[in-house]
Amino acid sequence: MNFMGATGLVFTNVITDISPLAGMTKLTDLALHTNDISDISALSGMTALTDLRLAGNPIADLSPLQGLTSLLHLELTTTTVTDLGPLRELTNLRNLDLRYNADLSDIQPLIDNPGLGDGDNVELRFTTVTCADQARLAAKGVDVRIELFSGCITPTRR
Repeated sequence: MNFMGATGLVFTNVITDISPLAGMTKLTDLALHTNDISDISALSGMTALTDLRLAGNPIADLSPLQGLTSLLHLELTTTTVTDLGPLRELTNLRNLDLRYNADLSDIQPLIDNPGLGDGDNVELRFTTVTCADQARLAAKGVDVRIELFSGCITPTRR
């Protein structure tokens, strides 16, 4: 099969190696959720991606996403992510889902991201991000979504 003209793909299986996708630089939408992918280096050249779903994979290293500045929607639910540094310059992000990353506590790269602000959404439910950091992100105008019964108060949640 030749997928070189594709603009979107959805894979939900037990995929471990995505290196064959490396040359698909025109993809705009890629769903690789619920697999067993830990190495996402094949994504580094996919600069046309606007929607990327990687939920449910044991991904810890986000550095291959660093240059994907067209990304608008990024889903990293239930991964092993703790370092958000590579997301600092993804200034077009509008929706970022980080739910169920229990070891995620440092969101300073999101606070420092000059593109995150009014109208953007960041899901932080079931992380260990402090109330103070949640409030700092919300102060930028970001809709920070947290647990229903959280004791945290942010500008979007009183």
